[in-house]
Amino acid sequence: MAIADTLNNLLFTSTLGLFKAYGVQLAEDPAGAKETASTLAAVVGFTGAAISGAVVLVVDSALLRSSTPIPETTERDWLAELSNQLLGRLKNRLLAYEVEVAALTPTVLGSVRIVPNGPRNQRQGITMAAEGKRATVWIDYQVKDAQRLDKLARGDAEVGREGDLVLF
Repeated sequence: MAIADTLNNLLFTSTLGLFKAYGVQLAEDPAGAKETASTLAAVVGFTGAAISGAVVLVVDSALLRSSTPIPETTERDWLAELSNQLLGRLKNRLLAYEVEVAALTPTVLGSVRIVPNGPRNQRQGITMAAEGKRATVWIDYQVKDAQRLDKLARGDAEVGREGDLVLF
């Protein structure tokens, strides 16, 4: 398994778990993560000794509203919080591969259309949907130290779930 495949799997499970925690059951959208139309996109960067990059989250307004636990929360604030939580889930899963990253502050951008750019081998993306409402997530990354990503490249770590008790 390649680094890109493992990252894509981690991104997929992190996104599913995040929205499920807020009562939204997503399924993979076969249209894929080519581009998406939305008014808002959240970007949260991460950095580490082995890998750095950013996660981009674009969510339809209807899906964003249906996942919001506090109705008074603005779409911008909730999207920023979701992107932060998504990166937190991804960060936890990377730890199982002995890959540590630090999260940066999320930024929400107004947009009309988001299109991934850059080398295909340095980005992964998925689109998921629930009742016609879509969420698209990309991870854009740069490998800084391939040796430190050996387990990630092999994809052979067991990943715990959020809330699991780990004794060491």
